[in-house]
Amino acid sequence: MKNKTEKFTNPDRNRYYGLRIGDYVEEKVNGKVVTRGTVSACTPADNNCAYVTTIEGEKIKCVAEYCSIIRKVEDMGNDTEQKLLTAVTHVLNRIIDDPKTFNVLGWGTQSFALLTEAYASAHSRTADDVKEQILKAVQERAES
Repeated sequence: MKNKTEKFTNPDRNRYYGLRIGDYVEEKVNGKVVTRGTVSACTPADNNCAYVTTIEGEKIKCVAEYCSIIRKVEDMGNDTEQKLLTAVTHVLNRIIDDPKTFNVLGWGTQSFALLTEAYASAHSRTADDVKEQILKAVQERAES
């Protein structure tokens, strides 16, 4: 007997337009990237809905049909690599959320350069793109 939750984890990629929890995706609307992040949930009631968590930690409801998989969860390596990526993402989120952490580990430091390069490499992006996204999130935090 199959696990009752198996159909919602989408092991065969036959639902949610091929998305699985843990995939790194980008959602494009009219050819423009509007969301980029990790699939954190899919709704059982709607085959075309996926929740994506961005690097800033924001959980966004996306149209699964508009999402392109950048990196499949099963291609992200072993458990150790996943733990390292989780640690890198956590520190980058702290840099965004906490001004003191930003002052110590943020823009212009070797730590920031290494963290953004590691995150970019794991998500098939450029370090400059990740830095720009983080600085935008820091500025938005400062303005609020």
